[in-house]
Amino acid sequence: MKNCWKILDIEETTDVDIIRRAYLALLPSFHP
Repeated sequence: MKNCWKILDIEETTDVDIIRRAYLALLPSFHP
């Protein structure tokens, strides 16, 4: 199983802004 950092394609971090930007960038690819 992949971890969340590999799925979001970012370095391991606790910076919420970086995580949020990566999540929002990836979100459209999973929208039906």
